[in-house]
Amino acid sequence: MAKATGTSPAEAGPGAGGRGGPPPRGLHHVALGVADVARTAAFYRDVLRLEEEPRPPGGSGAAVWLRVGEAILMIEEGPPAAPRALVLVIAPGERDEWRARLAAAGHPVEDETGFTIYVRDPAGNRVGLSHHPLPALPALPALSELPAPSALGTPGAPAK
Repeated sequence: MAKATGTSPAEAGPGAGGRGGPPPRGLHHVALGVADVARTAAFYRDVLRLEEEPRPPGGSGAAVWLRVGEAILMIEEGPPAAPRALVLVIAPGERDEWRARLAAAGHPVEDETGFTIYVRDPAGNRVGLSHHPLPALPALPALSELPAPSALGTPGAPAK
């Protein structure tokens, strides 16, 4: 009886019934086609605080590039060809701060899940801010709602 070689389908390579080779190493860029590059780029730069990146020479058409972690968001002039949603990462404790910042900038939250809040950019693209898979942090009570120190007793004193 022949012994199995131990080669997995992924290790066997392309055309051998497996996936072959490693997966992509990350997201390089997302390009959004928009009618008003400046207005849409201002939302991502000024409201979401993404840092603008210089474009390499030789590019054609109006475009603004913005850094999102290791990836680039390219706001390009052209027909809308938006993804279903562009979702960025936030920390669970930042959710209320983002909600207030977005509303103040004229982009109120239009939908949300237990992990993600959604708004629209000026071009109508759905933008999510998500802390998945971490749950949202519970709201802390206001200082006025906390018991007075005298109600807590004296440290080290026996309870009555």
